[in-house]
Amino acid sequence: MEEGEDRNLIDDGKYSFSIINYFNRKGISWTAWEFDPDWVPQLIKNWEYDPTSQGIIFRDVMLGKFKYEE
Repeated sequence: MEEGEDRNLIDDGKYSFSIINYFNRKGISWTAWEFDPDWVPQLIKNWEYDPTSQGIIFRDVMLGKFKYEE
């Protein structure tokens, strides 16, 4: 990627819900994986593994705490 291109990958509060709902409507299985606080889209903030807002959403969905669109 060119320098600064990753700014387009920062979660705007819509991506998580949009992609999860899309996958579920289409019957696509998925997992969230980004185990590095410096790569985007980030799921953890630091090496203490504090989740980002996007990380919290994906975690809660996988734990069944969030009801997605059918």
